[in-house]
Amino acid sequence: MPNLLDRPYAGNFQPNARRVVKYTPDALVYVNGDLSIPGCPKCNGRINIQRFVKSVSVEAGVHAGAASGSIQLAVPVIWGDQLFREGRMLLQPGLEVHIYMRGYFPVQGQFAHLDTADAVGQTGLNQGNFDNFPTYPYYHVFHGVVTSADYSYSDGFYSASLQLASMLHFWQFHNIATNAALVAVKPDGTRAQPNIWGNIYTNMHPYAIIYDLYRSIIGAPGGIEGIARLDTYRTNLNATITTRDGQDRLIYSMVQLYWEERFRTSIQSLRMYGVNGKLYNAVQQAYIGRRNSTKLNKLLQHNQHLDLDAQSNAKDPFSRSFAVAKAIGLEGAGLDVTFAPSMGTEGASDEKEPLDFNMTSIFAFTLSPGSANLNVFNTSYMPKLTIAQQVCEATGFEFYQDVDGDLVFKPPFYNLDTRSSRVYRLEDIDIISFSVQEKEPQATYCTVKSGLINSLNTGSDPSVGNRGTFIDWRLVCKYGWRPADMEITYFSNPKSLFFVAQHRLDILNIDIHSAQVTIPLRPEMRPGYPVYIPSLDCFYYITALSHQFSFGSACQTSLTLTARRAKVFAPGLPGPLQEGENAIDRIKLDEPWLPERPLEIMDNGIPRWAGFPNLVMALDPLKLNPK
Repeated sequence: MPNLLDRPYAGNFQPNARRVVKYTPDALVYVNGDLSIPGCPKCNGRINIQRFVKSVSVEAGVHAGAASGSIQLAVPVIWGDQLFREGRMLLQPGLEVHIYMRGYFPVQGQFAHLDTADAVGQTGLNQGNFDNFPTYPYYHVFHGVVTSADYSYSDGFYSASLQLASMLHFWQFHNIATNAALVAVKPDGTRAQPNIWGNIYTNMHPYAIIYDLYRSIIGAPGGIEGIARLDTYRTNLNATITTRDGQDRLIYSMVQLYWEERFRTSIQSLRMYGVNGKLYNAVQQAYIGRRNSTKLNKLLQHNQHLDLDAQSNAKDPFSRSFAVAKAIGLEGAGLDVTFAPSMGTEGASDEKEPLDFNMTSIFAFTLSPGSANLNVFNTSYMPKLTIAQQVCEATGFEFYQDVDGDLVFKPPFYNLDTRSSRVYRLEDIDIISFSVQEKEPQATYCTVKSGLINSLNTGSDPSVGNRGTFIDWRLVCKYGWRPADMEITYFSNPKSLFFVAQHRLDILNIDIHSAQVTIPLRPEMRPGYPVYIPSLDCFYYITALSHQFSFGSACQTSLTLTARRAKVFAPGLPGPLQEGENAIDRIKLDEPWLPERPLEIMDNGIPRWAGFPNLVMALDPLKLNPK
């Protein structure tokens, strides 16, 4: 029989050249911490709903309301009569749900902590290979609650559908009384108090606001209103209940205790990051979140007087605070709230002072003329989620619920290099589908306004305050004049505002290059990290992802990608090389208006383009050539 490879039409065909990955996905759904729910109340029976799960879908992203999910169940009649009986449904809104999915990549050493002899006897594994036995662990992909439930009956089966929302779902309805009425009926123990500055978060730095929102679990009670006469108002805001120990307790305080107990466990915690990506531990978060910007700025400026023996020195009243900061690792760069120096300088006359600022100088809620007042009869409320979103708008940070249920407050990790991580590297064999989109920019020029004094918001008044405007002339030539405005208080110098406008324009146009990728189910992934695609030699940032799991069908992960980061082609003179000239001679880094000139290299005898190595581009915004 002739060899297949000897045939003239074989081309570059080779048998078994395509890799095949065998993988068995799985998903576990926990309702109120268990795979089963209570069934018969008389016999204490339980119903294992895991056997009825037909499909699971979860979504996550770097926005506060991005996490959601759904569960589809198919229940036989014999069990459906227990789940849905007498018009009552055991699967109902308010149930807490955890979803786990089996990982795509095997992990070794999962059983290294077990006694080898006992484990070998129980599992039948060879003792020599047990320590390195590869397993597929389950990863937490969702934590939330059921927001709606419905069921239907057809052809001998009950079909049920559960819609899920993340735990941040409650932040829409947990309000903060930013300025309580001066004359109001309110229960004892509430934080709702009048505020002369108009908002309790006025001139509070972002870390303190997020930390306070996290600690204020249920927020302020609703219905706090001012009244002139008590006999004209009837409410149960101060209703009491008699507990088992015979004490009369306010129902409001009992509700607070309920929510505190519900969130006291470690299933949901807060993770705050520094501007350069440092993760603060719980002690560091408490230290930063409980101190105002003045004390933190003193910590940044003064590293002396850290001797523990001088804690009571009257000349240094903050020495105790400095000593604590040093002990918990917040000394110097460990605090990580200062942005790296940027282009330009803060002072117009002093060119030695770099343009740098820190997170403690950024205020999401500032004092505006006319805002300093006391409300006599009206209480101002703001949902916790709205406050957090306003903090993100002012700082450029991200606040969202991660796939494991933790709340995350961090800067975008656009520049993180994830090539070494197989989880965030998308090889050709991983990609089921891939689509790329390039669209017009949101803005072509940006104006940033600020008050004459830091922390005083007067930028909305065109006759008062400073401003800076950056125009990207190349975008204007292609797309016309598209404005964007921003008001800040942490800079008041026009030159500083000019560079802030330049950076703000880049953030607004971050999704000019976007992509959608579908890969086999990969629950190891998290939003807020870049992925690397070797075939394109570029990075994309994961702003949203979704896992679709279905028994007997496709199990896939879909990624929404933005902020493409690709190789840089340096500007250079066009035309062929002259005799005695090499490609580097044609590169002109000091003339960015020239067209791109890629470097051509040979890779295994195949020519390809390469980015310019170790390139540091300097941009002079006053000398941009639109051509």
